[in-house]
Amino acid sequence: MTDELHQAKRPVSAALAGPYGHPFHPILVTVPIGAWVASLVFDVASQFVSAPGFLAMGSVWLIGIGVVGALAAAMIGLLDLLAIPRGTAAFRTGLVHMGLNLAVTVAYVGGFFWRQNSYGQADAVALGPLLLSAVSLAVLAVSGYLGGKLAYHYGVRVADETTQAAGYRR
Repeated sequence: MTDELHQAKRPVSAALAGPYGHPFHPILVTVPIGAWVASLVFDVASQFVSAPGFLAMGSVWLIGIGVVGALAAAMIGLLDLLAIPRGTAAFRTGLVHMGLNLAVTVAYVGGFFWRQNSYGQADAVALGPLLLSAVSLAVLAVSGYLGGKLAYHYGVRVADETTQAAGYRR
């Protein structure tokens, strides 16, 4: 294994980013992903019920929870990015992954404030904020694909093969 690949598998700070072979970033991303998917479900459902206000308000809360979760995941993800050697395909992929995630987070922050004028009203979620959430979630899916590429294709923060082989010994 090259020194660069070995470096990408080790955390910059095990206390903050998670110990070797157990990164915290993949755990933390479940919060914004889950919250934002649920918010879109609430948005769409608000279009079909007779009293949609509770769904619209719930969606705002879910967006806020997702933003807070995304910021926590971004801080830990940055530590993982810093472990990847500069100038490599993995580092470039990590930069695109980070850039897309930051753009999605900014879009959800914008959507959160966009919805404040109608917060607490009995109306369904307006088409504009609903479409912003749908597009943001689609971009998040692309970014998630890149995050998977970092872990499963490039092996960033994944235990090396000799460590993995221990799980297959009889």
